Amino acid sequence: VPRSSRGLLGCHVYSSDPAGGVRSGIGRGVTIMGARTAAFQISEQRLHEFLQAEVAFFATQESSSLTLKKIIDSSTPAKSAKLAVQELPIRFAQRILQIEGLPSWRSSPELLEVHSLYSHSFRDLRLVEPDDLTNFTSVIQSLKGRMKSVIPLLATAMRKMQSASGYNEKEINEWLDTFL
Repeated sequence: VPRSSRGLLGCHVYSSDPAGGVRSGIGRGVTIMGARTAAFQISEQRLHEFLQAEVAFFATQESSSLTLKKIIDSSTPAKSAKLAVQELPIRFAQRILQIEGLPSWRSSPELLEVHSLYSHSFRDLRLVEPDDLTNFTSVIQSLKGRMKSVIPLLATAMRKMQSASGYNEKEINEWLDTFL
């Protein structure tokens, strides 16, 4: 049974994946349902291109500081979902582009993995319907579990970059301070 989730500029995205996600693969596509209920099919490649454009757009946005007041004001599940949808795409996009800004990031398996984790998380977050709190919560729990390996991967990547590429500790610490 297809499942709907609001994402991509307010369109509904339908997937027949039993696990509830939009899965990639050759010959697979994604059906987009617009605000006026006109459905259209989009290829995985086109969806990937669109998400890359969204990453570029969100990376230019300024994330807001998460104050104690803002967190307390978001104490209900619906308000927390709204805050997550506002802030996480910006933060994920900025980190994706920050990794891409490193000259040799593609030669680092650890940075490739961290980039993939953030890209996958950005995609999942943009394709989920925040008003469907059960599904949204499931996606957030998945993101939380997925991101557990980021810090160890970054530490390994930075150690390797320091020894192989001649980055000094100050440069690495500045990059990590901005990233984290």
